[in-house]
Amino acid sequence: MELTAFFAYGTLKRGFCREKCWPKPAKKVKKGWIRGKLFDLGPYPGLAEGMEWVEGELWVMSPDDMDATIQELDAVEGYHQDSDEDLYNRKTVEVLLEDGSKSLAYTYYFNRWDSMKASHIPPTRRFLVPSQSSYQADRSIEEAFSAVWLKDGPRE
Repeated sequence: MELTAFFAYGTLKRGFCREKCWPKPAKKVKKGWIRGKLFDLGPYPGLAEGMEWVEGELWVMSPDDMDATIQELDAVEGYHQDSDEDLYNRKTVEVLLEDGSKSLAYTYYFNRWDSMKASHIPPTRRFLVPSQSSYQADRSIEEAFSAVWLKDGPRE
């Protein structure tokens, strides 16, 4: 099965400073969540393996646009095919969508922990809002959750 979607959790989301880096328009953009652990790296967030909920967007692309999208986003994220020098690594994740369905997508995990000062973004500060230059983790969990949420993330 060929993937035709990306999960964006930081500056590639709509309204953020790298939204313009998408080389082709998405067919659909949907709100979603993956399991992981999010870190504040200064100008952008970094994702690590973990079991916390990370909010983001599922960008569903046309199959004809995937090669160009992969090439462009790999360059933006500093991914050069599994090199130790890569800033991020592209991996496949399962995305939970608002309607309860799941989808597979690519996303980028931070790879250069030795080169950056990182602080964990706790669950109560995880919901990022757009900013002109990067991002801000300043929405409270109460503001971000709605009636379909549980205290620790979306319902499965």
